[in-house]
Amino acid sequence: MPFPESKRVVYEHNPLVQVICQLRFPTILQISSQEPAAFQNKLRSEYPLYTRVDRRAAFPKEISDLLAHLAVSVPPEGVTHKFLTEDSTRFISLADDFLAITEEKYHRWEAFREEIKLSKGAVEEIYTPAFYSRIGLRYRDVIDRAALGLAAEPWDSLVNPSLIGVLGAAEVRDQVQGINAEALVRLDQIPGGFVRIRHGLTKPAQDGHEAYQVDVDCFTEERGASEDVSGVLNAFNRVAGNLFRWAITPRLRDALNPLDID
Repeated sequence: MPFPESKRVVYEHNPLVQVICQLRFPTILQISSQEPAAFQNKLRSEYPLYTRVDRRAAFPKEISDLLAHLAVSVPPEGVTHKFLTEDSTRFISLADDFLAITEEKYHRWEAFREEIKLSKGAVEEIYTPAFYSRIGLRYRDVIDRAALGLAAEPWDSLVNPSLIGVLGAAEVRDQVQGINAEALVRLDQIPGGFVRIRHGLTKPAQDGHEAYQVDVDCFTEERGASEDVSGVLNAFNRVAGNLFRWAITPRLRDALNPLDID
């Protein structure tokens, strides 16, 4: 793996704001042509809430028309079915070409992996996808200095200097109003595997404090069978954990208060 192996921990002050697993498969017309009642029945005890989202509705008509005029691709027509927990912090999205599980109060990989197994099993029992064309696991961390009592700390004391670039330059860092970067790193141990790292300054809507986001998107577009998924996702989980622990300094690590996993 490209990032150094490090001890797995959980953080008392968890910076994770969202974790998403997405499994893509060849289009299954049955999902778009009829309501997924049988799928809902498999999940309803844990995911009692339901809503549907028109993929085109996310774009105002003027924007869709402009994108079409510019020959820029727009989302395909169709519906995404969403099945949510009572508190809406975890939900399953089902469309005719993908399944996604989103968690906004993530605690442990083992628990999230069980939710993936549950929803994947329901899709395979009811719709039998031929194979998976993309397997992805994405972690979004937001480091809020003020919330951690570190508002006066410069970013280069908290985030690996290899990431922050000009934010680590004492001459200009106080004048930097925005910075965003992206890197694509090959994962040789996983067939077709890559990790896309998007990172930079952000302002979370809830408080407006300047924060630093580390968005880690692991994926492979190598065709995979059902039995391949678990191993690939476990490997992606290790990559994401090692990457984040590499991305932060000991000062930030201590502020997050890492706890051993029993």
